[in-house]
Formats: sequence, C-alpha cells, structure tokens
Amino acid sequence: MKHMLVFIGFGEAAYNISLGLKEAGLDDIAAYDAFANDPVHGALIRQRADETHVPLIGLEEACSEGAFIASMNSAKVALSVAEKIIPQLRSGQVFVDLNSAAPTVEEKIDRIPRGDGVLFCDAGVMGTVPGNRHKVPMYLAGDGAETFRAAFSPYGMKLTVLDAPAGGASAIKMLKSVVMKGL
Repeated sequence: MKHMLVFIGFGEAAYNISLGLKEAGLDDIAAYDAFANDPVHGALIRQRADETHVPLIGLEEACSEGAFIASMNSAKVALSVAEKIIPQLRSGQVFVDLNSAAPTVEEKIDRIPRGDGVLFCDAGVMGTVPGNRHKVPMYLAGDGAETFRAAFSPYGMKLTVLDAPAGGASAIKMLKSVVMKGL
C-alpha cells in the first residue's frame, strides 16, 4: 500500500487528526474529498491539504492504495460511501468508519459484501477533534478494530478496542451523547 491512511472526506476532523498524526511522525496520509473542486468548499479543503502536506487523490487511487480507508463525512452518507468503497477493497485493507452514525448503520456497513481479508472497524469518536487532534479518545469495534489499534496507537492515538461487534462503538458514542446533552 502506498498510503498507510487515506481519509474519505477532508473536513475539519480529518484535517485535525492529520495535523496530530503528522506531528507524531506519520507521513503517509492522503485524502479524497468529493468537494475538493467545489466552488464554495473546495478552497478550504485544498488549503488544509496543502498545510498538512496531505495529497488529495482520486477515489479509485484512495481505494487501491490505502491500508486504512477512514470515512469521515457525515452520518447521513456513511452507508452510501461505504457501499461505494468496501467492494473495491482487497485483502489486508481496513475500512474505518469514523462518522457519528447509528449502530444500525454500522451493522449494515459491516454486512456489505467484501473480499476475503477486508476488515471493518466501527470507530466511535468520544470527544471533540479540534484541540485533541489525533489524541481524541476513540472506542473501536468490529473485526478490524485490533488491526487499527495496533497500527495507530504507536502514534499516540487513544484507542480502546471493545469486545463487541460492529455497532458497539457507535452505540457507546450515541449513549454518551444523549447523557451529556441531558446534563
């Protein structure tokens, strides 16, 4: 794989995680963003990519050259993005969903047909990324959780693997959000 980590979506969260990982010594990061050439949003995406030295690549390249494909879009498109990407992945690649999607969405993503050896990690981001950058605590579930933890913990990421199937990390994130908003 040419890139250890490829973000699908390079908004504020992916930008901040990239800043932190770059400072921690991870250089092989790339990103694909469908809005990179958008007249309204494209300038900021390209500016952030230039600042972090994260090359913006095409979707086909992202799917073929990333060891970890990290979807950071929005909950409303999490499933449709995964449906486009996961079938293109090959053995050894891990699809990581970092969106704030419902546990049922994460379960649906986990059931998308995929090649042998393609893993899935449901990642529940448990705090704000700006300020915490790559050190924002995350819970991980699914068959790719341990692989993701092993690869990125050495860079200072705070990753906790749950003994749970895909959807488990998102369920905890959702519960925390409901409790915190209630307080």
